[in-house]
Amino acid sequence: MSKRLIISEEEKKDIKKLYSINEGFIDDTIDLLKKSDVGQAVKSFVNDIFGTTDVNQIVTKVKDKVEDLTSDEEDEMEKQLADAKLKDLTYGNEDKYSGDLVHTFSGQEARNIDLLVDAMNAFGITDPMAQIGILSVIGKESNYIPKSETSYSNTSPSRIRHLFGKRVSHLSDDEINQLKKDDKKFYNLIYANTVGNGKNGTDDGDGHRYRGRGFNQLTGIGNYRKYGGLIGKDLVSNPDEVNNPKTAADVAIMFFTKGKKSGFPQFKSKKEAAEYFADINAGGGVSSHRENAVKYSNKFDIR
Repeated sequence: MSKRLIISEEEKKDIKKLYSINEGFIDDTIDLLKKSDVGQAVKSFVNDIFGTTDVNQIVTKVKDKVEDLTSDEEDEMEKQLADAKLKDLTYGNEDKYSGDLVHTFSGQEARNIDLLVDAMNAFGITDPMAQIGILSVIGKESNYIPKSETSYSNTSPSRIRHLFGKRVSHLSDDEINQLKKDDKKFYNLIYANTVGNGKNGTDDGDGHRYRGRGFNQLTGIGNYRKYGGLIGKDLVSNPDEVNNPKTAADVAIMFFTKGKKSGFPQFKSKKEAAEYFADINAGGGVSSHRENAVKYSNKFDIR
C-alpha cells in the first residue's frame, strides 16, 4: 500500500507560497504557521524540511539559507520544492492522513480519528505505534463513532452468557429472554455493583444510567466520575456528554493512559501495541478482545 499525504489544493498553494524564495518568504512563513486552521499536512511538511515548526527557529534557518543562496540555487530550490516535493503530495483514495499515521477510513470516522490523534498529541502520547494501539482498540469498540451501548434484545441467551458470565449465571434462558426485552432492567442487573454502581432494583438505576458510552464504551458511575474529573467535566450529572466526539476523545485517552503521560513500553509492532491497550480496556487477560484489536491495527500504518 502506498503512503501518500492527502492535502487540499489550498494547502498546496500555501506550501508553494511558503517555499517561494523572495522578499516575502520569511513573512509568508510566519503568517502561514500562525494560522489557527493550518493543515496538519502543511505542518508536517514544514517539519520535514526544517526539522521544526517553531517560527523563530525557522526564521533563523531561512535567513541563513537565503543569504547563502545564489540566484541559480534559489531557482533550483524553488523548482525542487514546488515540483518534485509536490508531486509526491498527490490525491488518492487509498490512504487518509492523520499526523504521522495513514489509514483507510473516510468521512466521520476519519474526522474522529483526527480528534483522537489530536487528543493524544495534546496529552503527550506522540509515539505513532502507541497511537495505533489505542486507535485499534477504539476501532473494535465503536468503529470511531461514539455511541451508547446497544440493546441486547436480539442477542441469544448463550451469547449473553458468554459476554456477562456470572452476572447472569443464576438466570434460566427464559429469564434472560424476558429480561433482555427491557433495556433498563437488563443494564441495571448486568452492571449492578459494578465500578461504583449501586444495587439493582429500580428501572432508572445506575446500571442503565452509566452503561457503556463514547469511543471506548465507558461504563460505571465510578469511571464517569473519575474520567470526568480528569478532563474537567461533570459526566455523572450528564453521562450522555461522553457521546460528544471531542469529550469522547478526551475520555478515551485518559482511560487508556490512566492520566499518565509516560510509562508505556517501546512497542516493536502494531500487534504488540494493540494487544497491550486491548488488555487495559478489558481489564487484563488474554481473549478475543486482543484478536479484534489487532485486526483494526492492520488498517493503520506509519508513514
